[in-house]
Amino acid sequence: PQVLPDTSIWKIAIGLHPKAAPYFNNDQFMAMQEALTDMRVSALGEIGLDRTVNPIHWMSQEKILDKLLGLASPNKPVILHLRGQATETMSDAVYTRALEIVQNKCEPEQKIHLHCFHGSARQVETWRRAFPNTYFSFSLKVKNFHEDQIMAARNVPNHRILIETDSPYCTIPSDIRINNPRRIGQVAMITITLHGMKSSG
Repeated sequence: PQVLPDTSIWKIAIGLHPKAAPYFNNDQFMAMQEALTDMRVSALGEIGLDRTVNPIHWMSQEKILDKLLGLASPNKPVILHLRGQATETMSDAVYTRALEIVQNKCEPEQKIHLHCFHGSARQVETWRRAFPNTYFSFSLKVKNFHEDQIMAARNVPNHRILIETDSPYCTIPSDIRINNPRRIGQVAMITITLHGMKSSG
């Protein structure tokens, strides 16, 4: 959308998917910079690194992430999309590299939202130490978490957990072609079970 919706019902985030980094131009950057000064815009993101694309684009993603983080401010969360190569389960190298870039550009009090988190327990500890205001968001992919990822989810304090469907993506089971927001309750129940929390009913 070229015009911000004039409503208080929804929160608005302005970002750039890392897969679009090679096509990002200065006019778009200036438009994002202006939009982020609007009181209706609540967050910067999603932005980040996605190594499911051809490696020739990885460096441009890092450069664009660095540039966009220059627009960050502690009062507006930064939503990070971090994905490793298709063969990687926990995207450890990407989480590590992204943390280096973010630390170089943001103050420790910056609010961080790690979108669709699927990293290791070590990554939870490292991000929380560097940015105490980090939130970890879980999607239906938690159904396929292995032992280290389960431990990571359990190490996230209750008040730092977010849940999402990432609609229309994250279609688990695979026979469901398109995800939708109605599955948010399913994500919540799986995450509660994984984390060992008690549901309030």
